[in-house]
Amino acid sequence: MKKTNQNCIVDIGTAAVLTAGLIFSMANYTLAAGTPSGTIVGNIATINYSVDGTPQPEIGSTELGNTSGAGSETTFFVGTSVNLTLVETNTTYTSAAAGSLLQATGFTLTNLGNNSHGYNLTAANSSLSVFGQADGYDVGTFAYYIDVNNDGLLDGGDTLITSVDTLAPDASIKLLVTATIPIVVADTLQSTISLTAVTTTDNTTVAVIETNGVYDSTVVQIVFSDPSTVAAGTDPGQTEGDASAVALDAYRVLTAALSVSKATAVYSDPANGLVNPKAIPGAILTYTITIVNNGTGTATGISISDIVDEITTGSLAFNTQFDDSTTSCAAAQGIAVKDGSEAAPLCKTNLGDADSANFAGITATAAGLALAAGETATMAFQVTIQ
Repeated sequence: MKKTNQNCIVDIGTAAVLTAGLIFSMANYTLAAGTPSGTIVGNIATINYSVDGTPQPEIGSTELGNTSGAGSETTFFVGTSVNLTLVETNTTYTSAAAGSLLQATGFTLTNLGNNSHGYNLTAANSSLSVFGQADGYDVGTFAYYIDVNNDGLLDGGDTLITSVDTLAPDASIKLLVTATIPIVVADTLQSTISLTAVTTTDNTTVAVIETNGVYDSTVVQIVFSDPSTVAAGTDPGQTEGDASAVALDAYRVLTAALSVSKATAVYSDPANGLVNPKAIPGAILTYTITIVNNGTGTATGISISDIVDEITTGSLAFNTQFDDSTTSCAAAQGIAVKDGSEAAPLCKTNLGDADSANFAGITATAAGLALAAGETATMAFQVTIQ
């Protein structure tokens, strides 16, 4: 810019930014976090003028004022803006069984400031409601992990931590918080937890301290610029200018509640055949064990064992081929098993083989069953009255 005043022509030079001995244009810096903390910004104003038409030597500015020569830059340090967000990642509660360990909830921590920082992490039980449900119990034994593959689940490759050592400006990190669920918790109860991240000096656990007092261009001053928010969803409401962030998540107990029943029915007898048969010698009886999952969680690894003592006394004998009005099995297939996901029973051999069902001596067994909420499994076998 040029300014004319009587016989003086003032020519003000352009501003420049210096960092580590390099000069670059501020307009070229594109990070959302802004110009990096500690950047030195410097510029010189120059004047050119004439006296009675005679050009005079150019004069450069200084901070205290200059009357001759090139002058020196007026500089200041770009300060540190401390800002961050912490949000719940999975957008829903974590399902967990009573008594389970290392149940994980997910969070994303983002550094919105203009300097690298570390973060201290603190998880705690909360009394707040989240995901449309009130807090109903407390979890324990919190631990923190870096979610290395960003899948929201605790995997073998995830890294156990006690704090976040460093996070660059504009960078984010996926975190997992694990907890232990109490052994005795009613089905569908939910535990709300909070995770708080407090900004620290990079690669330390020392909390950052905000600069107080007046502006000083000769030092890097620190300002807490994190804004306040109104509580909504998993955000309990942030406090303005405290260099910390907090988010909520929850563990909801979804427990399998199994019931088991055993029924007997006469399939046929020597006198009546299949029409209104009775339990007389020579009659074939069907035993059916039924398991129902009345809970909200999935039960796995279910095994059924039925001891028929009457086989020992000779009152009953196991039938090696199962056959009733709905299921007809081949020879040596004496057990009919329906898993929770199956539409109809499947015939199983009577031997201790890979089909996970067996009839050995006086005991009928079936193993490896799974029942989701509301599903039913059955094991049926037949005996003959001696």
